Amino acid sequence: MDLKKLINDVKKDGKLNVDELHEILVDAIEDEWSVEDTYRCVYKKAYGEKLNKSLAECWVKEMSVTDESERESGEKWTFEQTTDVGNKLGIDWNKLNKYDWYAVLNAAYSDFYDTAKSYGHESDPIFFASLARSFWIRDNDVKGKTPFSYYFRYVA
Repeated sequence: MDLKKLINDVKKDGKLNVDELHEILVDAIEDEWSVEDTYRCVYKKAYGEKLNKSLAECWVKEMSVTDESERESGEKWTFEQTTDVGNKLGIDWNKLNKYDWYAVLNAAYSDFYDTAKSYGHESDPIFFASLARSFWIRDNDVKGKTPFSYYFRYVA
């Protein structure tokens, strides 16, 4: 995660003004936040708990390649492919951000590939989409938030 790029994007997108950014950065310095905590704070203030295109692509790029392929990043499926799979599952895009879905579907592939392979589902995007939807989107144990937003806020 590149804090300088994020700050430039936030300014370019008009999401935060210079005074708002200054306030966050002063707090970060005074409270000795890590770069990652500062990044999350700036991002959340500007964009909320949903991924934008830039962060989704960055996150997916950093995922581990867990299959036998020679891909250089964790992206198994493109944004367009994950949207198509979501459409097949009937996902309501008014309730779920497409960039969040892109990230969690690729995360499911990265995280659960070995298990899927052991059951013969390693080439089935619907299988991974079902896992992503159950684990990342519909977990009832996380009240008021999706597990994904919790993960993004506290782990990623």
